[in-house]
Amino acid sequence: MITLNPPQNKSAYLKYNLVVMLAFFAFAFISGLSWIIYQLINRPDDNTSTSTLTQDTFVIPHPPAATCVSMVEAFLQCSSASELSRLTRLKRMDPENAYSVFVQFRKNQGPIDRVEWMGVEETNGLSLERVEVIYKTGQYRIASLVDTKDGEWKIDFESFIAHNSKAWDQIAAQGSCNAVVRATVTTDSYYNGYFQSEKEWICLALRFPDRSEIVYGYVPPKSPAFWDIVEILRSSNPADMILEISRDAGMNRMQFEIRSV
Repeated sequence: MITLNPPQNKSAYLKYNLVVMLAFFAFAFISGLSWIIYQLINRPDDNTSTSTLTQDTFVIPHPPAATCVSMVEAFLQCSSASELSRLTRLKRMDPENAYSVFVQFRKNQGPIDRVEWMGVEETNGLSLERVEVIYKTGQYRIASLVDTKDGEWKIDFESFIAHNSKAWDQIAAQGSCNAVVRATVTTDSYYNGYFQSEKEWICLALRFPDRSEIVYGYVPPKSPAFWDIVEILRSSNPADMILEISRDAGMNRMQFEIRSV
């Protein structure tokens, strides 16, 4: 009788079982993968019966460049409060007061040299048509056309005239002050007086039309106002913004805390 060596038989038996197990798992894996692929290929498209919404569905149609220029030219020549109201968006001013301010504004600015379309600007979630108005003095203003959510485009009046909630003499005077202003904002690094710490404050330079003075605004990092400013400056730096600013009695008259955007 022939006897087999037990260690060799045991080793061969283990190898055989290992090969069988690997083959079984490989077959199960390939079968499962094939089934998944088959189901994906033959799955009915649930979306074919629904409307495919593309980004274009939500895009507001913009007026042509020539239309934007014509709208601004008509606005610059308007002769009544009702006409001004029809052509512009008013947020903090009533039509009569706005027209009175606009009459004086036109006198101060003088004759217009030309009106030119600048293009479309995306800022702070808004899509704006921008038209530049150049005066013979060399000064200029930007007219921003905004969609009023009913398909009608109007000129942002208060932005165009850089309307502030308080007169410049009050804003620039020594003492406490709270105001809503329109300014061109850019990053800066002037730390002084109450705002000395670069860790506690982010410095911004605020420039106003027809004013040579620079006002400095400070905003705490990671505050809601800070993130709003960051988002706007990502698109354009400098950028035009509407800011709520405040100054305590002991602060430098040209330094303000930015409360909101």
